[in-house]
Amino acid sequence: MDNKKELSLGLALLPIVSMLTLLVVGYGQFGLRIEPLLLLSAGITAALAYWQGYRWDDIIESIVAKLAKAMPVILILVCIGGLIGTWMVSGTIPYMVYWGLKLISPQYILISAFLGAAWKTENILR
Repeated sequence: MDNKKELSLGLALLPIVSMLTLLVVGYGQFGLRIEPLLLLSAGITAALAYWQGYRWDDIIESIVAKLAKAMPVILILVCIGGLIGTWMVSGTIPYMVYWGLKLISPQYILISAFLGAAWKTENILR
């Protein structure tokens, strides 16, 4: 099964449309968990790839290669999530919010956020 078919635009959009439909109907209407819906969407995509002429070994190899490439970013996000969780439990973030509101009046927070972002962007572009 090495003859791979040419993929049309409609077939290329089918996995995306099926995922969006599953999420909107399954999660939005019926309140189902997102994880099984995403796994079902991945199954639909794998079945479409198999129907288009790709072997299961090629599909699995591609999945493993993409996950291996994304793993450093995933680990960084997990570490940041753990850090934020410990900061919330220990009270560090509420403490910073408390002192931030003491130092800057709430009516000027939006202006100071935009100015800070503008200064950061200007320094990056330098």
